[in-house]
Amino acid sequence: MRGSRRQPAQRLRRWHRLTGLCAAGFLLFLTLTGLPLQFPAELDLGNRFISSTWLLDWYGLRADGAVLGDGNVTSFDNMLYIDGAPPIPLDGLRGSIKIADLLVVAGESELLLLSPDSGAVVDRIAQPDGIVRIGTSTEGIVIQTMSGYIGADAELVNFPALPAQPDHTQWLTVAPLPELAANAYRNRARARLLTAERLLQDLHSGRLFGTVGVLVVNVAGVCLLFLVLSGLLMQRRRPRRRYLPPLHHPRSGHQHPQPSAGVDDGHGDG
Repeated sequence: MRGSRRQPAQRLRRWHRLTGLCAAGFLLFLTLTGLPLQFPAELDLGNRFISSTWLLDWYGLRADGAVLGDGNVTSFDNMLYIDGAPPIPLDGLRGSIKIADLLVVAGESELLLLSPDSGAVVDRIAQPDGIVRIGTSTEGIVIQTMSGYIGADAELVNFPALPAQPDHTQWLTVAPLPELAANAYRNRARARLLTAERLLQDLHSGRLFGTVGVLVVNVAGVCLLFLVLSGLLMQRRRPRRRYLPPLHHPRSGHQHPQPSAGVDDGHGDG
């Protein structure tokens, strides 16, 4: 009779132990992927990019489109590239001009004043009327907007309106880069599409591995629930130990206290 009762308890302990071994690896995985996600700002996870080619291919992240340049700068996917400097956001490249110690870059709706050596942004000057093209004349910089022409003083502070296009204006042009050179910029842009924060989130939730990964995470959650329930059940089934007074040792001078007279000791005559 006792053997038949012990068999379910033994099977339960066996399954509890096996599930615990499997869940231990899952909990370690959750800890390693989840702990950094508690400190995204401190670890700057949103600005750390994954450049691994196979991971980018796994996500299906691509960078396609024309890569434009004018000899000074290169533009791709609304980002401006200058040598090895970090890319700078700029909508639509219209051209660039080197003046003194500045590089003037025209976008669709603003002018960028950059340091030609480091590529650092010195200033951004908005042009609400939009920029069609930029060029030079004997009078200096000429900018054609959607509403007319404007010039620029030597300090690039004032941009007075011009009655007409100045004589001898040379407009700057941008052109697509050769395919080999363009691919280098596409790969550079592609390497900034996947952040470490997104990768950790997808690993933690299992989404990185698609439906199978999400299913594994759900099964692991069920295993943890089974561990809790089976542990509680085994605790309830564990027999309680009865308290027994210490036995009298023959060499000890102490004896167990005897029941007082008149007190039923549970072994009456009947």
